[in-house]
Amino acid sequence: MKLIVATVLAALIAAASSAGAMADNYGGVTAAEKQRVTREVYRYWTGWEARRMLCIIGRESGFNKLARSRTNDHGLAQANIIWARPMGATWEKRYTIKGGIEIAYRIYRSQGWQAWAGGSHRC
Repeated sequence: MKLIVATVLAALIAAASSAGAMADNYGGVTAAEKQRVTREVYRYWTGWEARRMLCIIGRESGFNKLARSRTNDHGLAQANIIWARPMGATWEKRYTIKGGIEIAYRIYRSQGWQAWAGGSHRC
């Protein structure tokens, strides 16, 4: 499991660092933070689904838990403000790793991968 997480993390760091990364404008994320995000994702997803979510997070926020877009999307998976009410108290944790991943998982359970269809088609 550790080898898989390390391999996936290395690939995602390389992808997020490339000039073509969509979310590289957020910056400022350490390797340790990316590892924490990876571990948290693997608490909710396994196998290819975990790798896909890590790809989405890389593209949406560059692994920056504090990311906020001009279109009012928030956190790691860039959850839109329309999710504030359905998430209840969890929404207040959107800028934390645990809260951001929990929100992403709840969105995934509600809409599947369709929720990120606009910007994550390459994941």
